[in-house]
Amino acid sequence: MSTKISNLIPNQQLGSDIVMFSSINCGLKYSISAIFLEKAGFFVLMLKASSFFCFFTFLSVHGQMLDNIEGKTFGEVPYFNEAFVKRNKIKTITGYYSTKATLDIIRKSKDVYYYEFNEQGQLTKDYRTQYKDTLIGMYAYNESGLLSVLRKSDNGGFHSYHYLYDDRGRILSQEYRRDFNKVGDVASFELDKSFSISIEKFEYIDMEGQDYKKIYYNTADRIYQEEFFYFEENGYLIKQEARMKIGASYTNTSFVYDEIGRVKEKIIEKRLQNTYISKWVYEYDEHSNVLAQHYYKKDAYLTESQIVYANDNLLIEAIISRDVETNLVTILKLSDYVFFD
Repeated sequence: MSTKISNLIPNQQLGSDIVMFSSINCGLKYSISAIFLEKAGFFVLMLKASSFFCFFTFLSVHGQMLDNIEGKTFGEVPYFNEAFVKRNKIKTITGYYSTKATLDIIRKSKDVYYYEFNEQGQLTKDYRTQYKDTLIGMYAYNESGLLSVLRKSDNGGFHSYHYLYDDRGRILSQEYRRDFNKVGDVASFELDKSFSISIEKFEYIDMEGQDYKKIYYNTADRIYQEEFFYFEENGYLIKQEARMKIGASYTNTSFVYDEIGRVKEKIIEKRLQNTYISKWVYEYDEHSNVLAQHYYKKDAYLTESQIVYANDNLLIEAIISRDVETNLVTILKLSDYVFFD
């Protein structure tokens, strides 16, 4: 499992730059630059440390930039370590995509991935271009620093979710709205009108220890789902069990931790008409930086994602993903970083 993408990258010396990727531990601890070469039939990825920057993680006694608590890596909501982003004054990060198919050259695309933060270290905006389309995400926070508005672009314009919380930071209500942009540019959103479409509410009942039950109410204020959260004695979430009130559908999520409390596996068993299991397996370095994420569905190994670090400072310079079935490699090169003064 630790020699997937790295097998595509042999040891090579080309000019003054040396590629030292190893088949051991995914070869993710070595210096990298933005040079992509085809030589002697091999895919050679060379990446070299350049200007000071950070992305998902950072070698720091105060924690990593990527928040993988409860397996949130590459999730839909902000998963950055806000304290770290604030401390290092990161303002924006921009990345560019390339792809590499078997026996093909590396093909650079015009697709861009962009992150923008405020001075409190909170993600306020992200966008990516894909096939000439631009997908926007915008984030607002309440006085406690919790996400209060999540706004996304879609084919119809913009939609948003608005959240209220209890005193333990748990969501009490989720309101769905359709939003209208005052300006024509999708990348420059300014709210004109907002229409409330639906509101879901949630109730919490404490159980033994830290365990609790979450009750889901639909827009008619009727219960449609119950979810149980179970914690072990040290406070780690180990299981979530969600059951629909009507029908036999359920979703069970379990977490496996290593000896120092890092999420090692996340497993989701879901039943709709059929039952299937998805699993995410994580690898870390000695500083608890996430090295890799392996995704399985119905016991089939589908996707491998690896994070590449510079050798001298362990800063992130690229994220490499491979579709296991097609062997298509996608490379997100992080090259443009802007900092607050």
